[in-house]
Amino acid sequence: MQVRTPTDNELVPRDSVVITGAAADDRQVVSMAYALDGGAEQPVAVAPGREAAFALVLRDASPGEHLLVVRAKDEAGNTGTGTVRFTTSVVGVTINLPRPDTTVTAFALYFAGQMRGPVLPHHVSYSVNGGPEVRSRWMSAVPATTGVPGVYQWSGVVDSLPRGPVTVRVFANDAQGRELGVGSVTVDVSVPVKRYDLAYLGTLRGSDSRGAALNEKGQAVGTWSVGADSAHAWAWDGARMIDLEAETGWTASSAAGINEGGEVVGTFREDAGACTRSFRFRIGQDGRARRLVEDCDHRALDVNDAGRVLVAAPIVDLAAGPEGYLLDGSTRRRLLPHPNTFTHYFLRLNNRDEALGAVHHSFYTIAPALFTTTAAPVLTEVCIPVDLDDAARVATVSGCRSTQLLGNGTVAGLQLANLGAPNPYGQVNPSGMNNRGEAVGMYLLSSRVDAAGQSRDVRRPFFWDGARSHDVSVADSDWWVDGVVDVNDAGVILAHATHTRTGQKGAVLLTPRD
Repeated sequence: MQVRTPTDNELVPRDSVVITGAAADDRQVVSMAYALDGGAEQPVAVAPGREAAFALVLRDASPGEHLLVVRAKDEAGNTGTGTVRFTTSVVGVTINLPRPDTTVTAFALYFAGQMRGPVLPHHVSYSVNGGPEVRSRWMSAVPATTGVPGVYQWSGVVDSLPRGPVTVRVFANDAQGRELGVGSVTVDVSVPVKRYDLAYLGTLRGSDSRGAALNEKGQAVGTWSVGADSAHAWAWDGARMIDLEAETGWTASSAAGINEGGEVVGTFREDAGACTRSFRFRIGQDGRARRLVEDCDHRALDVNDAGRVLVAAPIVDLAAGPEGYLLDGSTRRRLLPHPNTFTHYFLRLNNRDEALGAVHHSFYTIAPALFTTTAAPVLTEVCIPVDLDDAARVATVSGCRSTQLLGNGTVAGLQLANLGAPNPYGQVNPSGMNNRGEAVGMYLLSSRVDAAGQSRDVRRPFFWDGARSHDVSVADSDWWVDGVVDVNDAGVILAHATHTRTGQKGAVLLTPRD
């Protein structure tokens, strides 16, 4: 005689306890009965046979611990018993979201429902696929707005879900962590995935390297560093990393942009002085990088395929912000500012001579702006720009259509779809885009408070194909991609990664496998 469910010492919902089991004998089992907590036996419907399965439902069992005894009798009058101890919940937990047996396309889900009972739970926790119980700072219960006594609303985020069928149990707990109630739901996690091969670019003589820009040939630029305050420009020619400071005598430099001709622009200092100057360097040509602008503190930010360079001048008028201009050979053409706003910064330049920047939209917010040499920019949305393409489509971070700087970013006016924690707890934010309307960035998979009370965010890279987000997965699982920078039209991603076993870190290229 065996009772299969519930299992010993299981916490089960008080409103519906499902008892299942089976009895087997060399003679026919002809009857069964059960007794709860030493009470009178109650008959159980069973089909006679040498193997007889049974199922019954106990409704509205009193909260607390229970002992159930099931007795089976065969045709010769012999009996056998099975027992189980279980606890019915004090608080009934109902899960309204997500709906059971649905397919979801995120690793973190918003959960919500109701709790009914004589007490307000102190906190809510959850477990995934029978794993350890997790207390999430994002999950809580409050009295229902309907004012009905004993009814509470609860909600929160369950994160770091695995792919495939997932069963989540939600627990109501008292202040001592004792479980007062439990509910469960099963969903299928089906997240689009793109797989990549990872190529480590190196760090030259440094401890780390980070990328800044990537062209269609797979050439890249960035900086390598020994410490937090020591930056040196590098260029990747497709096969090796070039140290742009090797023969120049510069004390500090950083590369910012690269075009299809392999022209690199950035900034440097010639000595220990505070003056920062701009440089230009062409991959594949012998010779040192040369000065681009003689003026002090004029920063080269990007270069387009026509060789025109986006340069930001130092701030002279605090009420207007920095000036920007396009440098074409020795000719400078000023980018026209917005007449009623303060220019905040400049970012990128496309092949239509349009420069992406940001202006102060109000005291608290900024807006993306397309600067040209022919007309003042027109402002549209309030959000933070990060990149643009040759069609003047813009990628932004934060909630452009929200009063709060939370939520997902946008690419070409489309809000990115969730992979991680839903708003307002997490963000799917781009960091670079190509001319196909595709983008790359990082999304928040998990945000928890550790034992020391510190918030620990786990972020993963994503690829946006113009319609939906894909989780980025690399073939070598020993590398953890912890930042992405840019993507070209071939889908190659410039990123940063750390080796989980050796601690080695630096710039990497991710090449799509399919």
